[in-house]
Amino acid sequence: MLPVRYLVPILITFLCGGAAAQSYPDRPIKLIVPFAAGGPADIPARLIAQRLSSKLGQPIYIENRTGGGGTVGAAAAARAKPDGYTLFCGSTGPLAIAPTLYAGSLEYDPQQSFAPIALLSQVPYLVLVGPATPANRLSDLVAYARENPGKVAIGAAAGAPAQLLGYLFRRLTATDVVIVPYRGGAPVLSDLLAGQLHAAFETTSVVNAHLGENGIRAIAAAAPQRLPMLPSIPTTAEDGLGELTAYSWSGILAPRSTPRPVITRLNAAINDVLATADMRADLARLGSATKIGSADDFAGYIDQEIRKWAQWVRDSGMQAQ
Repeated sequence: MLPVRYLVPILITFLCGGAAAQSYPDRPIKLIVPFAAGGPADIPARLIAQRLSSKLGQPIYIENRTGGGGTVGAAAAARAKPDGYTLFCGSTGPLAIAPTLYAGSLEYDPQQSFAPIALLSQVPYLVLVGPATPANRLSDLVAYARENPGKVAIGAAAGAPAQLLGYLFRRLTATDVVIVPYRGGAPVLSDLLAGQLHAAFETTSVVNAHLGENGIRAIAAAAPQRLPMLPSIPTTAEDGLGELTAYSWSGILAPRSTPRPVITRLNAAINDVLATADMRADLARLGSATKIGSADDFAGYIDQEIRKWAQWVRDSGMQAQ
């Protein structure tokens, strides 16, 4: 049995944490999104923030802290006071890809700097081509790239899964394509429309409203099965590139040492929102399915994703920009 001098601080911490959870939140909450507005991490964050604000009775405002493939915003969130009033919308790039891509230079540790709260969304990627690219299927794009070595440009958000998919595409197809990094998905689509890019990888959440607009076309879904929202679009596996499959996921985290009762309260509130019909419908329009789980479930998911993407980064030969 522990001596009384050790038990007293533990008891005080437990009681204070419980009291904090009962009164939490009593002021506005900041949610840091490490990418530009309108991206695959930003859209689910805004959907949850609006509804979670109503449920918790306090405003939740979004702060877009861009740069470094999401690592700038992640570092800012990791440094924040662990009181539940600064939250982080973490995603595949800064939490699963960055540990390997930026090994030794990160100002945070994805597994040690944060307390995971809840997974929000998993959104599949599409292979897109612009009006100037003569390709109706992924196999057409591969053939075109082989006929034009060094001349086919593929755009992708820097440090995001999209950029890694570009490098994987180059390795898997043995083509000499140029991977052009961007700060977000919006400028990728703009340059794709303008003919400055031949192809791009982007999520359904970002591009769905633009499909067919001025000639942007989806030629493959980087998903295990055809998407219900785009049933006519074949998967990458149907054109022999089953390894080219990935999701952009996002979830809510807090700085490490945030009181556990606060984490539990936020997890329950987020899951309540995710269970509503309107939230499920909004996520479905983005191509994302709802997945409800505990904070520990999300922590385990992040660990699994770090291992998977670490191997992909090494296999692709992708280098930090």
